[in-house]
Amino acid sequence: MTIRLSLTVPDSLAVARFKLDLQRPYLSKALWALQPVAVPELGVTVGNGYIGTDRWWRLYYNPEIIAGVSPDELCTLLCHELFAHHLNGYFERGDAFQAEPTVWNVAGDLAANCRLAEEKMPFPTFPGGGKGVFPKNFGFVDNLFSEEYYDLLMKNAVTVTVRCPTGGGCGPESSDTPYGLGPPAPLDLKNPTPRGEAPGVSSAEAEIIRKQVAEDVQSFKQRGTVPGWLDRWATELLHPKADWKRLLRATVRHGVTETQGAVDYSWKRPNRRQHTYAPFIMPTLRRPQPRVAFVIDTSGSMSNPELAQGIAEVDAVLKTLNANVTVMSVDAAVHVVKDVRTRKDVKLQGGGGTDMRLGIDAAVALKPRPHLIVVVTDGATPWPEAKPPIPVIIALTSREAKDRAPGWATVVEIVP
Repeated sequence: MTIRLSLTVPDSLAVARFKLDLQRPYLSKALWALQPVAVPELGVTVGNGYIGTDRWWRLYYNPEIIAGVSPDELCTLLCHELFAHHLNGYFERGDAFQAEPTVWNVAGDLAANCRLAEEKMPFPTFPGGGKGVFPKNFGFVDNLFSEEYYDLLMKNAVTVTVRCPTGGGCGPESSDTPYGLGPPAPLDLKNPTPRGEAPGVSSAEAEIIRKQVAEDVQSFKQRGTVPGWLDRWATELLHPKADWKRLLRATVRHGVTETQGAVDYSWKRPNRRQHTYAPFIMPTLRRPQPRVAFVIDTSGSMSNPELAQGIAEVDAVLKTLNANVTVMSVDAAVHVVKDVRTRKDVKLQGGGGTDMRLGIDAAVALKPRPHLIVVVTDGATPWPEAKPPIPVIIALTSREAKDRAPGWATVVEIVP
């Protein structure tokens, strides 16, 4: 079967995106990251609903059906796709326990739709009478986690009759008849070529989007326009409660203590006390800024939560140390090398194999040379045999890899 795909965005969907952006500006970065793809056959000969999304943030829809949906109802659908499937790490959470895709999809719908219903957002009525799916349809209580709804659905044996609600947002992975564009094509850095108009969002990019949305949520909550449950989500994402964060900060502090304590005399700027000793010119005491290089493992084995921990640690160092920070994305090659001042400056790229030796070598070669290297990794990597000339902290996102870490490094655990 040939499935027709179109990247032309209908007026109604464009209007809905602009309207939702005005209503909920804290969702802006996620909203415009969605990549609309028209599938005329969706809900007719392929798929189990008229709108759906994949893990790469593509928004598939039936253009004929969507044209008959009001902008307010489309705002509800856009919120549903973001809250049910993207901002909460839906795909990665399902992967973690190998959830049955269609049941997991319904569980995600239940968790999101009850929140949207509480806010009195209007749900469209699709052909066949479908108007979303809610916990009350199954006798479940509201406001449970997706995992809890999944367990209830499995225990109550309703997986066959409710594989996807009529008109619901069933993505390609939870569809009886597959459709969609599939994984994004890898970008060849030596010979870059366009990946198409809907290339998809990588896992690393998705994590950055989530962090940015969480920051915007906390910024806008001061105006009283953010739902309480969304504020709690943002707080948990940005401020995970774990002792390892304090430990890593302390270790980083220790690694740069000597640098922070070092002072020297500089003749570049006259000392303010110069007038006391006139006509002599006195040198100024200079305290060098420590330089920290973060080597972040962006290989395919690193999950979104693990990448989020890496970004959180960069943010922690930026906020607690007066340091110059460089962030490097490394899988089987060194990709992005970027000096950062805020969390938003962090750019991650990768998805291939793993070799942190390349990242450490690249960090050592930086000019000026950093005083400390922090490697964030799951540990599934070869390590340099010889001790690098710079102190190295290995921040492990997996406890199982601790025994394989080299003896010359300081090792801390940052398990999500």
